[in-house]
Amino acid sequence: MRWLTLALALALSATGAMAKKPKKGPTAEEQVRSALNARADAISLCAVKALSGDVKQVDVAAKVMINNLGQVVAVDVTVTPEAGATRTCVEEAIRAAVWPKTTAPLITIQRNWRFSTE
Repeated sequence: MRWLTLALALALSATGAMAKKPKKGPTAEEQVRSALNARADAISLCAVKALSGDVKQVDVAAKVMINNLGQVVAVDVTVTPEAGATRTCVEEAIRAAVWPKTTAPLITIQRNWRFSTE
């Protein structure tokens, strides 16, 4: 009887140890990246406005800093060729995103886009 109890205890502990661990949710950086990617349509609309006349390609580079409360601390946007209205439009599109609250005190994310008529 003692062997049966011991074997049963070992079998139960082994199955508990081999049980699958629950998947971890997305990291803070992945959540912020997802929020930025969700604004890609709005950002592309800003860039398309700059594609006119002789301009065949627009490059947009954005650097966004988000605090742990999901607030935008800083946005740095560069548009090539320089177009102030496009840069402002992209900044506004980025600031309009719903940013997640995270445990990280500050997250910086960078993203580049290239829009072309060719």
